[in-house]
Amino acid sequence: MPRHLPSLPHHALVLVVLLLLAAPRAWAGGGFDDAALVARLLPSVVAIDTTTLPSAEPGKPKPPPVIDHASGFVIDSSGVILTSGHVADGKGAIRVVLQDGTVLAARVLFRAPVDLAMLKVEAGRLLPAVQWGDSDRLRPGDGVVAIGNPLGIGISVSAGIVSALGRDIHATPFDDFIQTDAALNKGNSGGPLFNLKGEVIGVATGLITPKGVSGSIGLGLAIPGNDAQFMVDSFNRFGRVRSGWLGAQVAAVTPGIADSLELPQQHGAVVTGVLPGGPAAKAGLQVGDVILRAGSQAVTGPHMLARRFATATVGDSLHLTLLRAATPAAVDVVVGEAPEPAGKAAAPPTIKPRPDLGLSLAPLDAAARRQYGIPATLHGVLVAAVAPDSVAAEHGLAAGDVIARTQWSAVERPEDVEAGIESARGTGRGHVMLAVQGPSGARLLALPLAGG
Repeated sequence: MPRHLPSLPHHALVLVVLLLLAAPRAWAGGGFDDAALVARLLPSVVAIDTTTLPSAEPGKPKPPPVIDHASGFVIDSSGVILTSGHVADGKGAIRVVLQDGTVLAARVLFRAPVDLAMLKVEAGRLLPAVQWGDSDRLRPGDGVVAIGNPLGIGISVSAGIVSALGRDIHATPFDDFIQTDAALNKGNSGGPLFNLKGEVIGVATGLITPKGVSGSIGLGLAIPGNDAQFMVDSFNRFGRVRSGWLGAQVAAVTPGIADSLELPQQHGAVVTGVLPGGPAAKAGLQVGDVILRAGSQAVTGPHMLARRFATATVGDSLHLTLLRAATPAAVDVVVGEAPEPAGKAAAPPTIKPRPDLGLSLAPLDAAARRQYGIPATLHGVLVAAVAPDSVAAEHGLAAGDVIARTQWSAVERPEDVEAGIESARGTGRGHVMLAVQGPSGARLLALPLAGG
């Protein structure tokens, strides 16, 4: 079954076995130099730790912090890092370790609908960023290099080939994983998969193992680099992922459907429902239409069609070639924006201005107001999560509270709260004052600042 790549506990015993292998002939020829390539790539790859404070049971000693490990890589020299989505689950403080050993606190910029997230660190200098390759050009057998932080032991390198393309584990409409035999283990999640030009063509996300086996058996999975770029570009343009949408239900063309619709062959995707007012309805798509091509790509089935629309640019026109009543036809669909599933509004991006306070903050948007029943007249910043046994928890803060002011200054963004905390610390105060509104009413809290 597919597994994400969380790390083993610190106390796990790691047995290191050194294997001396001959370099594959295709890699050794033509002047290719493994060590020179890796040396060029290493400065862009980072190790990531997340620290969570578990809650203590009544009457029992406080348990030690839980530290998980992951990997990431610099995608913008200003300090933007791409990593695994579960790193940004809001449950713990995030620490990034650069190749030179520099340790930096990270805040979450964005968590994608797939297992990807963007972090931001303040390094005080430009960081070396990766170059992207074109994952659509990959072929089975192409050589790849994986760099990451397996088991939290430190940045490590493994190599292999593309074993297969288009693996679908039915997790999201974007599933189209690269399968590789390069060693991926717990802690590699979020690390880059490079081609032999040193370009990122994938992001490590999981591995497939038999039941009871947790390590690599040569069945690693990576999100295609082009999908990762789509997510990053969408966030940079719109502040979220704008997934494309057809607005129709489609199904596989079974032998029975092919026979009943008098289709010459069994391929494509058959329309089983059209949502009123959606892109498909506006384009004139009908139940029973069999979609054969989307743009220049042959439609191999429902998943391929859903993925084609999910990764299309909202507002673009996509030409669909189809059969209608066994007669060739075509429609042009203006790609719509996928609506949020009812009851599953996307969580707003969170940042952690002060992990020592145990606070995770988020913008107070419409989804948050619906979730917590916050009136439109109340303005401020949402407390998205509070770590158990933290300073914030001890002073009564809880998820769903709204911070309206810090040090008497009104706040509208998580960054405003961060600035208020920094201001209080900069003036030598031992506490920061927060004006908080919650289910129990309005109150003022003075949170102690570590080292204040």
